[in-house]
Amino acid sequence: MTTSHPLISIQNATVEFGNVGHREVASNESDPFVLSLSENAVGEFVSLVLDISAANGYSAADSFYIEVGKSHIILIDDDNGENYEQIIISYLKQSLIYTFNWDIHVDGLPADTLNDFDTMIWITGDDRESSLTSDEQALISTFINNGGKMLLSGQNIGYDLIEDGNENDSLFYSDYLKAEYITDTVEPTMQVSWDGRDQNGKDVSGGIYIYQLKSEFYTNSKKMLLLR
Repeated sequence: MTTSHPLISIQNATVEFGNVGHREVASNESDPFVLSLSENAVGEFVSLVLDISAANGYSAADSFYIEVGKSHIILIDDDNGENYEQIIISYLKQSLIYTFNWDIHVDGLPADTLNDFDTMIWITGDDRESSLTSDEQALISTFINNGGKMLLSGQNIGYDLIEDGNENDSLFYSDYLKAEYITDTVEPTMQVSWDGRDQNGKDVSGGIYIYQLKSEFYTNSKKMLLLR
């Protein structure tokens, strides 16, 4: 067994399984692989490579990942039993990062548990009625006040706290989440065309033009190339 991780060493990297017949299962419990991990290792997934050899020149290789160290990221599953958290977990795993997962609807509020982490990912999914309760807001506020970093993901948080919430909900949304609520609806797609004329109806020359799109809550400027 080998690994390229600089903070992991393997003391017993080679073990013998003896004779193993076709479709038989063997164990190395009496002669285990022994790994040592530096106390400075952060929580992450580590790749281990297993080189296999047997009689008659047989050889093969396999690899797998294990979790090592203590994660500094806690993932709060607050999506009412849905599986939205798996999207985040999957992306983090691709970067070899693992999280300590906490399901609010099973374990309740994490309270003192948050003291062990400096980063929090909070997922509310498509919850529209209780995305962030007052108790949850208080917990988040304390975490942020203590210097914690937070990623919040949810489809209807703005609607729930602004349109369907109270004054305290609105203050939390603006003061702690630093968010601005725009709208809960998506307008139909609109198409705008320009005939290449100015405000006097005269053709303009070819070149690069700046155009600006405006709506009640949105403004955006972009470049356009006009060919003549």
